Amino acid sequence: MSGHVESSGHVESQMAGTTAQSGNVSDPDKAARLSVTKNILSVRGLACLMIVAFHVVGDDAGEGLHLPDGSLWHYAMKSIVFLRLPLFTVVSGYFYGGHRTTQAEFVSFWQKKASRIALPFACMTVIAWLLRRYFFAEPKSLLDAFAYGYEQLWFLEALLVIFAAVSVWDVLGRPGTGALVVAAVAAVMVMQSFNSVPQLLSLSDAIRLTPYFLFGILLRENGDRLRDPKLGLFALAITAIVLASQQFAMLGLANDINRTQMPAVLAGMAGSVFLFQRLPCNPLLETIGSYSYPIFLWHVVIGAAARLTLVRLGITSTPLLFVLIFAAAVSGPILLLHLLRRTPWLSMALTGERAPPKGSRLFRPAPSRPLNQVAPQP
Repeated sequence: MSGHVESSGHVESQMAGTTAQSGNVSDPDKAARLSVTKNILSVRGLACLMIVAFHVVGDDAGEGLHLPDGSLWHYAMKSIVFLRLPLFTVVSGYFYGGHRTTQAEFVSFWQKKASRIALPFACMTVIAWLLRRYFFAEPKSLLDAFAYGYEQLWFLEALLVIFAAVSVWDVLGRPGTGALVVAAVAAVMVMQSFNSVPQLLSLSDAIRLTPYFLFGILLRENGDRLRDPKLGLFALAITAIVLASQQFAMLGLANDINRTQMPAVLAGMAGSVFLFQRLPCNPLLETIGSYSYPIFLWHVVIGAAARLTLVRLGITSTPLLFVLIFAAAVSGPILLLHLLRRTPWLSMALTGERAPPKGSRLFRPAPSRPLNQVAPQP
């Protein structure tokens, strides 16, 4: 949550309701197209919560709450797999689309990405690996953790690959709508048609998420179309059809739909359109959305610590464990961020946050920044 994660963070945009400040936008029509949908932080917050919920439950019986693979909890998490990370990635592309890099800005663009994505990715990979090495005798080497992505941090690695490809393409010859659509379709077909795509540097995940990132750019550059209510209903219909088919497959009544197949990709894109257009602004979701990057970085570590503590305290109720771990995984990173802000270099390394804003308060939205400082969004 891509950003990674993926990947895919803090507010790298102005708060909801603001307009784009990407470049020097003098054309009123262009400014209108690039304006930010007012509920963008709510959308990002919802995507963040879905990712946290997935990691609290766990991908299988050996992770998270250690529930049987056939449990209703796993069923619920699998039911939103076509929306969870795709939505997070679409949001990342949406913000990048507000200020696509140019040749003059290429070096500064990557200086920011190095400090805000690469540095936290490296630091958190080491921390997560050391913790798992100590508590669970992690067999994977640290080199493999970096080479192939580790825990949820693979999303950041994949997002860096996507940023590299898209930013270089923008510098060499900024692709238009048609070229972006062709590239998205090509990425889908590569993942669907080839049995083995290299996982080194999370390349296969980067290719899988590329269509959503490119779709986010298209949404930003064609934002006026989001105002068409018919588009939202059309998107809802596509999402409902694919998710209903997925339910039949999960019940053994139809063929499985793989997340790399075109129906799954269309569901992720259509669901994003519907939420961008119809999700109401919510203060709680906006706050979570503004802190989504530190939450993404730390929710697995803090959630695991919370689970171990609660189990040792004798708490065995699954619903209670889920609620308490989920709350810790969301609020813990926010608390940690405010503590780390007292040491700027440490804050940058562990959260990607440069310095505390004046007058910042705990559990208030993270500081606003111009849209041309795009955050990694898992």
